[in-house]
Amino acid sequence: MKELDIPTGLTVIKNAPHPFTVQQNWFDEAMEKAGGFFTKHLKKLSSK
Repeated sequence: MKELDIPTGLTVIKNAPHPFTVQQNWFDEAMEKAGGFFTKHLKKLSSK
């Protein structure tokens, strides 16, 4: 991914199991983090 200049990221949600979507607070945190990442990086692509 780095060779192609594609941004990546990893967020660890404290105490969340692999199927983190089973509890609303873990799901909400994941969507907040993902949304922020996409907003940051996709806005860069759309302005090129």
